[in-house]
Amino acid sequence: MCVGDDMLDVLNHLKRGYGVPSTMAGVWTSSDDDDLRFVDEKMDDPTGRSDAAEQSLIARMLKGLVDKHGEENVKLRREYLEACEDEGFDTPDD
Repeated sequence: MCVGDDMLDVLNHLKRGYGVPSTMAGVWTSSDDDDLRFVDEKMDDPTGRSDAAEQSLIARMLKGLVDKHGEENVKLRREYLEACEDEGFDTPDD
């Protein structure tokens, strides 16, 4: 699927009275942002206190984000969220 196809899918959803599909790659939900923040917070924890269950959860959350958005877009979203935080901006809600 190319970007134009994604746009057409979004327009068709909107035309039918639905919102932007939250399962589409590139559509970052507040839940996606929360998951990414959680993953990054736990991965940056210098104490390394997470147990095996939490490490498994972190890995599944990150895999879900990468599967949905792609590795490069996850990296870009991290940079975006960091820039928003640095500038004191709130990130958009769903």
